[in-house]
Amino acid sequence: MLRYVFTAVSCILQVNLFKDGAIKDASCTCPRGQYLCHHVAAVCLFGHHNISVTDVECRWAAKKSKEEEVKTIDEIYMGKGHVSCDTRLTEAEITNFCTTLQQYGTAVGFTWLLGPEPTTVLNLITDVEDFIFSEAYFAAGDKQKCFLEKMKVSPEQIKKICSMTVGQYKNENWLICRKNRLTGSNFGAVLAAISRKKIPSIIV
Repeated sequence: MLRYVFTAVSCILQVNLFKDGAIKDASCTCPRGQYLCHHVAAVCLFGHHNISVTDVECRWAAKKSKEEEVKTIDEIYMGKGHVSCDTRLTEAEITNFCTTLQQYGTAVGFTWLLGPEPTTVLNLITDVEDFIFSEAYFAAGDKQKCFLEKMKVSPEQIKKICSMTVGQYKNENWLICRKNRLTGSNFGAVLAAISRKKIPSIIV
C-alpha cells in the first residue's frame, strides 16, 4: 500500500498493490478522486522517485526469551554467616564472663541466660502454659471454672514455695513459680485495669 498526502491541494491519495506489485485499486480525496484523478497516475508513474527510507518490508522478529532460573528467597538472600567473636569461646571464658555480669545484679538481663539450669525441679504448682495447652483444658466444659480449680494454691503450698524460693531472682525456683502468674510487681496494673473495667472476670 502506498499512501501520499498532497498538502498543496489538501488531498490524500492511497494506492493498494498486489504482492507481485500490480495495482489493485486506488483512491484520492480530491474532488475528482472518485471519477478521474491525475494524482493517481502521477504517483504510479513517478512515485518511485520519492520513496522514503522507511517504506520497506517489515522485518521485525520477536526475540527469543531466555528461560530464567527460578531461585528461592534463601538462595537470593543468603546469610552472611555472622560471627561476633574472632575465635570460639571456651567454657572457662563463658563462665568468667557470666561471673563478671553477676556483679551488676539484675541490671543485665543476659545474666539470667548464661546462668546454670535449675538443679531441682519444683512441682508444687501447675505450670500455667502447660495446662492451657493440655487436653484436659480443651475438653473441659466450663474452662474458666476448670482453670481456677487447677491454679489454686493451698496455704501449705505457699509455705513450701516461700522456703524454696529464698533469694528471689538469684534462685531459679523463684522464676519458675512466677512464670505466667500474677505477682506483686504487676498487681498495680491489674488494679488499674479493674477500675477501667478492662479486664476479664476470671481475674476479679
